[in-house]
Amino acid sequence: MQAERCFKTPQTLYTTAYYPFPLPKAAFDFVVSLESVEHVEGDASFMKTLVDSLKPGGLLAFSTPCEDLLPLASTGNHFHWRHYTLDQTLALAQDNGLELLDWAGQIVYTFLPDGRQGGHVPTEDMRMQARTPGQFLLCLSRKRG
Repeated sequence: MQAERCFKTPQTLYTTAYYPFPLPKAAFDFVVSLESVEHVEGDASFMKTLVDSLKPGGLLAFSTPCEDLLPLASTGNHFHWRHYTLDQTLALAQDNGLELLDWAGQIVYTFLPDGRQGGHVPTEDMRMQARTPGQFLLCLSRKRG
């Protein structure tokens, strides 16, 4: 994995694995999980594993595809168990003992006339928009305690 080769330090851990996998308890100051939770049938257990790995006050950045603007049925992605509405995404943080610090949305895809996902929007239109729903949602949260 390129991140492990290029950015490894004694204070970092980069991993790619199929869930379930163990993580050490209360070990990390910062955890990043991008475009992962939708691939896991046991999403609540997955989120608990991530949260439990944070030290008190630790940060979790995670993202999800947004069902409101990128419906699972439109993508044909058979690797996803679900997409999350905006409310469900925000609840992933709050229901797991996290303080939601901020969130943003991003538009990435066009849609074909029949409602299926099309190609990418122009790069300049993909920038994150603070507290604005998008096809993908990115949340930054802090572990309480």
